[in-house]
Amino acid sequence: MRFPFPPRRKPPLGDGILIVFRLRARQHRRTIVLALNDPSRELDFTAKALALDAKNYHTWAYRQWVLMHFWPAPAYTAAATAQSETRLPAAREIWDGEIAYADKLLQEDLRNNSAWNHRFFVAFESGMGGDCAEREIR
Repeated sequence: MRFPFPPRRKPPLGDGILIVFRLRARQHRRTIVLALNDPSRELDFTAKALALDAKNYHTWAYRQWVLMHFWPAPAYTAAATAQSETRLPAAREIWDGEIAYADKLLQEDLRNNSAWNHRFFVAFESGMGGDCAEREIR
């Protein structure tokens, strides 16, 4: 029996990165990162995954979770504000770097809705607010 569509080819694994970032793999990785309280490799990990599939919604969602959990926006909660006081300079660098990262992906593909969504998320929903939002409006 032949199927009307060709079978999907299995994606290669590069550098140990899961190209298909499915729920179980994402949840398992999230659990490990939370247990270790070490997000230091997560932005690079998601950047490598997005280099292979820049429109992978699940990878973008995971990246946004990492940003909000480990470098929380001060505007959201008092707990986030207290936690971010010690990380504020690093958080600003991280969040500002995200605008540049989204811009880089948009230069590669202007129709990448996921990158546009991430750019909006960083500029207006991150809580880093003022400076970033003002620059975007200009």
